[in-house]
Amino acid sequence: MVGRVKLYISALQLENGELLLVVSPQFNANAIQDYALRWEIETLFSCLKGRGFNLENTRLTDPRRVKKLIAVLAISFCWCYLTGEWQHDQKKR
Repeated sequence: MVGRVKLYISALQLENGELLLVVSPQFNANAIQDYALRWEIETLFSCLKGRGFNLENTRLTDPRRVKKLIAVLAISFCWCYLTGEWQHDQKKR
């Protein structure tokens, strides 16, 4: 217990030797996996807001058009992400 807050710590040693720590106020047997999924979602939103996609710069106001734009950007992001992973794997060879 830290102060009066009970914390649960999950740890994982990464392939590069670094230690990943996930701290939560509630017990979660899947804390590392849940964090990994959340990190992917955070990465998506970060890229959509900036890093070239610039979703926040749109002047669209029609919810249907915004929905379509988000769908197209999400597909584009996935394609870019997978292409980047493929290129990274090619450099390893």
